[in-house]
Amino acid sequence: MADTATFSPSRRFVLGVIGFGAAGFAVGCDMRAADAAAGPVGQNMLGPYVRVGSDNTVTVFLRHLEMGQGVSTGLTTIVAEEIDADWSQMRFEHSPADDKLYGNPALGGMMGTGGSTAIFSSWEQLRTAGASAREMLRQAAAKKWGVDAATITVAKGQVTSGANKATFGELAVEASALTPPDPKSLKFKEASAYEFIGKERDPAKSLGRLDTPGKVNATAQYALDYHPEGTLTAVIARSPKFGGKVASFDDTGAKAVAGVTDVVQVPNGVAVVATNFWAARKGREALKVTWDDSAAETRSSDAMFDDYRKLLAKPGLEARKEGKGAAALQGAGQVITADFEFPYLVHAPMEPLNCVIEYKPGESCT
Repeated sequence: MADTATFSPSRRFVLGVIGFGAAGFAVGCDMRAADAAAGPVGQNMLGPYVRVGSDNTVTVFLRHLEMGQGVSTGLTTIVAEEIDADWSQMRFEHSPADDKLYGNPALGGMMGTGGSTAIFSSWEQLRTAGASAREMLRQAAAKKWGVDAATITVAKGQVTSGANKATFGELAVEASALTPPDPKSLKFKEASAYEFIGKERDPAKSLGRLDTPGKVNATAQYALDYHPEGTLTAVIARSPKFGGKVASFDDTGAKAVAGVTDVVQVPNGVAVVATNFWAARKGREALKVTWDDSAAETRSSDAMFDDYRKLLAKPGLEARKEGKGAAALQGAGQVITADFEFPYLVHAPMEPLNCVIEYKPGESCT
């Protein structure tokens, strides 16, 4: 029997086992992973957000993380529309860590995902990225064929001028050598000409979400899948009450668990570090912590609701005043009132919140 302290089945292992038992279910699914190109694929950047491969794929670099909300498809669609690609060409990758190139302007310029900021904060940048890449492909074709760029049309991943025809992949090397055009010179599509935005996605035409196949066939990469050499896993024992702090702890039992390498107090609890998740979790279970709840939240949910009802009866902070709503209500023939009460809800994804930090002496953390 495997040692439970060292055996830590990966998400990919579990999906593989499930997939083996449901092999018949997968038949006919569009996995999008079997790209036809044989041999190594050349990759060419057409600006920081768009990469065109010699296999004719178009990859969009996303500064927002895909957490099930659909940004991998939504953001890629913006580029697909402006570059005039065929949807079957489109791929996505998460961008490198670089605030200067991929910072979120809605979050002060730092890289971050949240607040429903992905589409509105990326719209202009990705439209520009797609239109710029299209123009670079057009200019590359004009130079290659010796024709006026005005005679060249781009549609569904094909660049044509008279009898001349080429795919994006065939022009990618030449296009990547060009200087991106001035954004002010770019011409964007009219909304009436959109092929993807605002259209119903037909799975029969491979217009489904781009992240689905990778999640089904276990090729999608998560932070939990990344294991640099010497990777350790840490889990934290936190106070069961908001605001609770560590008074003291006994780590004897935790350190006795095979695989546990260290136990460290951190600002919000006690971290158990181990060579794998299961050992870290078992170590946390064996940890004995005495909590200082003197400054913690101790009210019950009912008590909190009572306090909020009392606050509701008091004048609040006026954010905006427009019209004469209060006076109108006083003179209304009938006033309908209703109370809506909601408990505190955690806004969290299904996957455990996690990150991977790789530290190399003399270098910055990644």
